[in-house]
Amino acid sequence: KEEKEEEGGEQQLTRTGRPRTSQCVGVLPFRRRHFEAEAMLEELLRLCHLHSAASSSTAQPAEFSSGRALAARTPRRLPQPGVVPVVYEPSTGAAGLQMLMEAHLELSFVGVEPTDPPVPARGLCVVLLTPGVFRARTGMLELVRQVAEASERSSDGLGVLLLFGAGFDFGSREVRMARQQHGCIGRLLNSHDALALRELPHERRALLREVQSRMLAMWQVQMSTT
Repeated sequence: KEEKEEEGGEQQLTRTGRPRTSQCVGVLPFRRRHFEAEAMLEELLRLCHLHSAASSSTAQPAEFSSGRALAARTPRRLPQPGVVPVVYEPSTGAAGLQMLMEAHLELSFVGVEPTDPPVPARGLCVVLLTPGVFRARTGMLELVRQVAEASERSSDGLGVLLLFGAGFDFGSREVRMARQQHGCIGRLLNSHDALALRELPHERRALLREVQSRMLAMWQVQMSTT
């Protein structure tokens, strides 16, 4: 049957003849990473619950009323080995840096200003991949090269976490040239799983928890080798 709409626009008939509402409770992007998929399902359940609660007077299920759902959890402060250096492009990486601060990590900034500390030889380091991070004329390419080399020196060398933001293209000319000029950068990108920065609240919380988990795991590995 063709779709028909009643007066007032409150209800429609689908091709199967079933009524449907014209209101949408939310649009969720499909994600495949395990922690993002879990957050997506939690948010889907939350939206379904809100939609059903608005159309009925039933009591809230315990898992929603108690606040134990994963989607309601916020990142907590975890132990860390000290200050975590961050390599980022100031003109494009500010939003990602702000999000990273919400993970309750004690951060320092590498190479942005002349007084900033150099790339550490060991420990942990975060690299924010945003447009311009591989530009040679700004000095960012050299910083990423130093990080890549430090991560290859030994088993107890620099542990690196890669995060990439909106607009960053792994196949761009800038990235291809960086790979060609410095093999260590290509190996860094190939051997490390980069996490995407997300904007939706439930994805943002899931990302911050994953950042905390990976940083803690890298720190524990390094402590076990010392």
